[in-house]
Amino acid sequence: MTRALFPLHHVRPVLVPMLCIALIGFFAWHAFAGESGLMAWGDYKAERARLAAQAEATARQRSDLEQKVALLGDRAEPDYAEELVRKRLGLVREDEIIVRLQD
Repeated sequence: MTRALFPLHHVRPVLVPMLCIALIGFFAWHAFAGESGLMAWGDYKAERARLAAQAEATARQRSDLEQKVALLGDRAEPDYAEELVRKRLGLVREDEIIVRLQD
């Protein structure tokens, strides 16, 4: 004849609907304000537009460089061409470190 401290028969009918509501709320919140939600969509569109503009500018720069290389001709020395590109355009490779010395 012991009584339970908190009778579960009052909680059981409400437990499953409450868990379902909590789960639906969780997914609804993340669909709206999550990392890939509706609020982040505008940021993604702006980032995409910025990257597209950057890609277009890079493609134009590459086209200009290819055109300048074509003007050098077939007899141009590759080392001399690289030196010209480095001096006149200020371009370096990705893995190079620039050390500026004062004259």
